[in-house]
Amino acid sequence: MKSSKTRIALIFVILGTASCYVSNPLIRSDPQAAEFYEKTRLIMTAEEISIWKHLDTPLARREFIREFWVIRDPDPGTPENEGRIEFERRVAFAIDQFSWNTLSPGRIAKRVGKSGRGWNSDMGRIYIVLGPPDRVRTNRDVDGYAGIPNEDGVSIDESIDVVRQQWTYDRFRLHLAFRRQSSGSWGFDSEMGVPSGRLSEIMENAKLNLIQVRPPGEVTRIFRFEADYKLGVLRLSIRPRCLYFQDVGGKLVSRIQVRFHVYRDGRKVETVEREIVLEESEETASRKKFLVVEIPYELTAPGKFLFDILARDKLSTAPSAFRGFVKAVGRPLGMGGGR
Repeated sequence: MKSSKTRIALIFVILGTASCYVSNPLIRSDPQAAEFYEKTRLIMTAEEISIWKHLDTPLARREFIREFWVIRDPDPGTPENEGRIEFERRVAFAIDQFSWNTLSPGRIAKRVGKSGRGWNSDMGRIYIVLGPPDRVRTNRDVDGYAGIPNEDGVSIDESIDVVRQQWTYDRFRLHLAFRRQSSGSWGFDSEMGVPSGRLSEIMENAKLNLIQVRPPGEVTRIFRFEADYKLGVLRLSIRPRCLYFQDVGGKLVSRIQVRFHVYRDGRKVETVEREIVLEESEETASRKKFLVVEIPYELTAPGKFLFDILARDKLSTAPSAFRGFVKAVGRPLGMGGGR
């Protein structure tokens, strides 16, 4: 019993930011921003939610919303934003398929009401962030009903009675178990357990990479970095196992696209874009814990600075965006720069 409670607690940590609104009266007084945040927070990273909470003007929130969707556009060369289209499709599917939560009495449960909030259920949130599962296993019972996609992942058979279902994401080697609650909604099945540590990492990465075309095989490398700023240099530290490489003349070559916004005292002052090429011998790369990208950037004015960094592995076979944030304090030149 204790282990089940522990698993449930970890699940709520993973998904908890998706189940409550930001308590900010300025945002509540901005209907457009409130409408955007209600469902879109499901695919916001923890850092994005932190920034959103501190935006204090409608103009700043409009800029955040525009940038939010630009980041999630997998192919900027097309007029459509396929990432946004996919998100809206998943939300509509979750509302349609996961919102049944009122049951009529009797031996066979009947659908008699629809909450419209299937997008905010455990099953809905997983579906919106990770997309349709690769495989679905259904356990039937005479006292249940089907409120979820069947084996093809897209349709409902209303005649099937269901109490448990397992979703498998082959590309992530991830298995999730759900159980129908007494209310009729679908939640995690605590008896089956959830790999909450891996689930947290996978979901955080997927929030920036709404995968639409599945890469061949499973996703074996999840791109991420650790960032810091010191003595006029922004550094991104990346573990070699998170990168894809090309063999060029006996050297391992990695290509990383970096774009960062610089904010001073809450106001954007500049956007910088770089394409970084890292070259290492195979022996050297295997010994190093981190490969380091260094981008010189002097803070020439006093104030509190924030670097909003988005980087992509250009050689990855799957979407590979990762976003990070670094704070620094600026001082005029001759006084030590930022730290």
